Parts: sequence; C-alpha cells; structure tokens
Amino acid sequence: MRAASSSTPNLTPISTPTKGAPAPALCELAQLDEATLRALAQSLIERIAADAKNSTSLLAQRDAELLLRQTKIDALTHEIRGLRHFRFAAAYFSPSWTAFQADRGRD
Repeated sequence: MRAASSSTPNLTPISTPTKGAPAPALCELAQLDEATLRALAQSLIERIAADAKNSTSLLAQRDAELLLRQTKIDALTHEIRGLRHFRFAAAYFSPSWTAFQADRGRD
C-alpha cells in the first residue's frame, strides 16, 4: 500500500529551461508576499517571452533550411529531366534507330 505523501504529485520543477532561479513549489506560493509574487510573475513572463523568441528564430532557421533543401531537390530533378531528354532524343535520332524505322516500314 502506498503512503499518502507519495500520492500527492511533486510540483517542484526538475530543471528550468532557461537561466534563473527555479520557480517555487505551489505550497510555497501562498506564503510569498505581494512584491515577491510580482517579481516572480515578471520573471516568468520574461522567460516565456525569451522562449517564444528562441522558438521563432528556430522555426525561421528550419524554414530556411527546408527551402534550401527543396530548391536543391528541384534543381536535381530538372537536371535529371534534361539528361533523360538528351539520352532518349539521342537514341531516337541515332543512325541505328532511323535504320530500324526505315526497315520497319518495308515489312
């Protein structure tokens, strides 16, 4: 059987994603005064803003990388198309192909 204290979730953070002091546990919030709560709220707002800025820059970097990759894929696809065109055009206009077409008409 489990103890009563283990059924209550531990709300203290394991680690903080950005620099700064870890946030206090929920039970400690009731004991904080107004100025401390305001400072804590301000630091959390700043942390959220910094995280949003970092995620925005990461998304922009990822989008630029995807655009570069897609451009490279499009260029290679175009190159392959041109090479196939030259390959099959050369086969179509080769002397053996024209001889084959000429012999086919005689049958």
